[in-house]
Amino acid sequence: MSLTVVLIGRRDIGSGLLPQRRGAARGGVLLSSPLGLAWRLQRAAFLGWLVAFVLLSLVVAQILTRVGDLLGSPVARQLIIALGGVDEVAKAFLAVELSFIAVFASAYGISSTLRLAGEESASRADFVLTTPVSRIRWAASHLVIALGGTALLMLACGVALGLVQMVQTSDSGTFGANLLAAAVRLPAVWVLVGVTLALYGAARPRGGTCRLGGVGGYLPGQ
Repeated sequence: MSLTVVLIGRRDIGSGLLPQRRGAARGGVLLSSPLGLAWRLQRAAFLGWLVAFVLLSLVVAQILTRVGDLLGSPVARQLIIALGGVDEVAKAFLAVELSFIAVFASAYGISSTLRLAGEESASRADFVLTTPVSRIRWAASHLVIALGGTALLMLACGVALGLVQMVQTSDSGTFGANLLAAAVRLPAVWVLVGVTLALYGAARPRGGTCRLGGVGGYLPGQ
């Protein structure tokens, strides 16, 4: 009861128990460009996706190196031989898993591109578009993050897979093969990102409005 009284005495109505931290008076060099701002807005989400991709790739690599363990039973041995041997089964499994991982990368790319709609609907984009930054340049900054982010995710997946297989099989050729297998799926991922941006542009009404301080008006050059 005493603790409750103390907390109520220290807390402002409608605010949290901890005071808000004061930000810097001026933005850093990173925030001086639309691309830097887009990265600042999306870096936490990207880093979370990157960690998840690396962990998923390590799990897939461990499974790949244990495909031969399936030969313990005669039925499994005959099935794998009929499919072309251990190497062919491992390649087929890797192809399927990389396709699923590419779908996950597409999900990140789509969500990153749709950040444009979120920023605009929350009226945060208005503060950028009232500067000399054009709408095309603003949208391109988020598109670069989406395309570059998906590329880094797929390449990180290929690197993780290649390193684990290279260490466990002592075959340096597996590193380049896995990296290439992950990279060749990037164009399909980028197509989905491009389609998302095109649909966003088509669905957005012409002549976007800006509301600053409760006053609505049309932004120039939009």
